[in-house]
Amino acid sequence: MRWHLLPRLARFKPDGKLTKWLDVPADRLGELLGLDLPRALQLTAARTCLSRDGEPSHALLQTLAGHPTLTLNLLRPDGTEADRAVLLFEALLTEAPTRPWFEDLLAKAADYPAGLLNRFFEAALTAGKVDADRVVRTQGPRLLELFAGQSGLDRVGTLFLATPPADLLRNQGVLDFLGRLRDEPQVGDELKRRIAAVQAVRGWLDDTTFTPERLKPVAEALAVSPPALPTTAKGELFEAVAAQLHRRSGDPSLQSDLEAALVHFGPVLANDPTDLFENLLRDLRGRTDIGRHPNLVQTLLAISLGAANDPALAGELGGLDGHAFAVASDAAKRGGNRLLRAIDRRSESWPREARTQWAFLHAAVQPRGFRGLLRDVGLVLAGAGVATAAWWAVKVFGQLP
Repeated sequence: MRWHLLPRLARFKPDGKLTKWLDVPADRLGELLGLDLPRALQLTAARTCLSRDGEPSHALLQTLAGHPTLTLNLLRPDGTEADRAVLLFEALLTEAPTRPWFEDLLAKAADYPAGLLNRFFEAALTAGKVDADRVVRTQGPRLLELFAGQSGLDRVGTLFLATPPADLLRNQGVLDFLGRLRDEPQVGDELKRRIAAVQAVRGWLDDTTFTPERLKPVAEALAVSPPALPTTAKGELFEAVAAQLHRRSGDPSLQSDLEAALVHFGPVLANDPTDLFENLLRDLRGRTDIGRHPNLVQTLLAISLGAANDPALAGELGGLDGHAFAVASDAAKRGGNRLLRAIDRRSESWPREARTQWAFLHAAVQPRGFRGLLRDVGLVLAGAGVATAAWWAVKVFGQLP
């Protein structure tokens, strides 16, 4: 009888006169909401159910999940009901997990006080119902606007950088979000440190300057634990180092640039400076015919033979003799004695041991030239003559009685 009369009475009686008619148990609320009633009466009925002890129950939550618009209105309480609203929201996340409740709230964010909206945000993050990567990419600026000065920003930023995405260093929208997030007053020091690591690497990739002041923060960024950068970051940095050294192959500062990279990046881009040097050498030999670049050859030989200028590399490089021979051979093939003599002049300032090693290398790889060729031919002919004479001697004396 109530379901039959209530829609009719709602047309004539003020809402306050129907309060008792709207007081139904949670397991009957769905039936009432199915009636042709004004939204205000539906909301009153739902609030009445929610106000009972033991609510929100499973039955009430399942009913509300089927009426999301009503439920979002139910989450708009006055200050005295904020705790109950948060409790309801937390229960909805558990009992109706397929519904994107937080995204629904963002769409109606203007209807909720900032503090309450932040509590909803915190609850969704705690329940694991916020895809941090997706929400930062799709609604990053809106998050910064809605939650300025609130704790939720620290939580979502921390969650986002817990698993840095592969495109972190290339996605300008994400980088802008992190830059603004770092300036937020509620963001903690740990998150700011992780954002600073991302910015240091991105900044160096934009301006590959080989100074200790620029390299040190990048090396420290790669050492942050747990990692604030994707696994692809080391590859991107190595590629940038190799490409920049290749472009500067004729620059007088090439050796100091390479040494600075080995000092600061050796332990983080490779096992140590020696390992990084070997990797860079392989890369550079693949990019160009290094024998055609005297300055590059001289730099690689200096470091391979122990003539590095940076004191930090003292005792850090070893086992590079084979690489020095390969580089010297390339130089000899492409530049000939002229290039080798130029390197010889440059090597005058090297330490004595490095200079001695270079002397052996120089002698081993230098082209023979025309005189050398005549000498070799003469030796071959002389050897052949001796062999022929010996043969005839055996022939003749072997026939004597």
